Amino acid sequence: MTASIALLFLTYGCSTPLPEIKAPQPDAVPTDAWNKIHTRASEELACPIERLNTRTLSSREDASGAKHSFEITGCRGTDIFFLSGSTSAWAFVSDMDLRKKLQFSYGDRCPTRSIQFIDDTTRGVEACDQKTIYVLTPSGWVANTTTDALGKTR
Repeated sequence: MTASIALLFLTYGCSTPLPEIKAPQPDAVPTDAWNKIHTRASEELACPIERLNTRTLSSREDASGAKHSFEITGCRGTDIFFLSGSTSAWAFVSDMDLRKKLQFSYGDRCPTRSIQFIDDTTRGVEACDQKTIYVLTPSGWVANTTTDALGKTR
């Protein structure tokens, strides 16, 4: 299963924030990207945009560009978005992809699962009395595990 990563090519100055978004738009985040993550969160959480609450988890810039993580909560729970980009191209991915992977892996035998934000591309998952670290790679969320000399995965 691969992550659904949306790539946005932005034209600055051509859009305004959607009026339904309650949270203030961070200065370093392009309006098109801000609108798109809220539209996606509304779809994934089955919740109108005006009922979403947005909280910034992290925001930084380095040589490769800007990186932001947002927690968006609404009617059916929480979604975390990672947004990264530079001058004209931005990409984002949500934790919903990870949630779908966990549902496939654990199904109904482990209905209680929690995802903890560690950093922009790392999540801690607790399910079925196990803790696993997942890392976002270009091909999606991957469990960060090791295999010992006997072939046992830890």
